[in-house]
Amino acid sequence: DFRRRLSRLVLALVRRDAEGVLHWEQACGLWTRHRRADVRYRICSFWLDRDTEDILQGMNLHDFMAWGESQDPVLAYPEDLYLVCRCAVMIRGLALAFGVRMSTAAYWKPHAEAFLREHADRSPEQAACAPLEGLASAASLR
Repeated sequence: DFRRRLSRLVLALVRRDAEGVLHWEQACGLWTRHRRADVRYRICSFWLDRDTEDILQGMNLHDFMAWGESQDPVLAYPEDLYLVCRCAVMIRGLALAFGVRMSTAAYWKPHAEAFLREHADRSPEQAACAPLEGLASAASLR
């Protein structure tokens, strides 16, 4: 289930675990030519977590993205992961508009942990139906 893998990717980012980020990013379907954990950690951190100095290392966005692609070209980038990455960057951008610098992964950490706890003993098919169960119970409150 994509949500389980994404939750584990978020937790690897919070731990700042480069090898874990590489593993879970690939588990989410993103493949690169060289599988360089150091490069993928920085690129994934930019997309899903933060744009701090340790990630960008003085580069502007254009140079950073060109650097990442030159070091470890992306071969496959699944749409569902891409959409989550775009949303994370947009959330951080909105926060910056209000002068708030944030770590998206740190913010999502309790939600990722709760999701993994809640769906630990469910099959992927059962986990996929969980949002519908939540909607049904919310509708019954009306």
